[in-house]
Amino acid sequence: MRNKKEFADIVGQYLAQQERSQAWLAQRLGVERSTVTRWLNHGNLPNSPETVILIADILGIQDAEERAALLDSAGYVVHSNNQGDQPVADDTVISSKVEPIKAPTADEDDPKPHGSRGGLDSLPLSKFSAR
Repeated sequence: MRNKKEFADIVGQYLAQQERSQAWLAQRLGVERSTVTRWLNHGNLPNSPETVILIADILGIQDAEERAALLDSAGYVVHSNNQGDQPVADDTVISSKVEPIKAPTADEDDPKPHGSRGGLDSLPLSKFSAR
């Protein structure tokens, strides 16, 4: 399981660099220490891209490429946005792994009219999807 090892290595490296423990990360995530231990011992991966993004935030991973690498290592594909092909890693995450695609909000530009398929043509593409 290549991705599990990479995720564990990346998170473990950041924890070591900051001289932080698994218990410290678990407390900030609001999960049991055993959950973080399983992630770092290659037992399983976080069950949502939102959790991976929260881990990146807690560990201070701000670089878009590093955040994308962390998401990728957890099994989420990062799709580029429409503004310069930079990877996107923010709180607006949709994953076919855990969440349905959400309809656009009133704030979003929706150039396509809602068609005869109940508006399915206008649903936004997800920025993240499970592999």
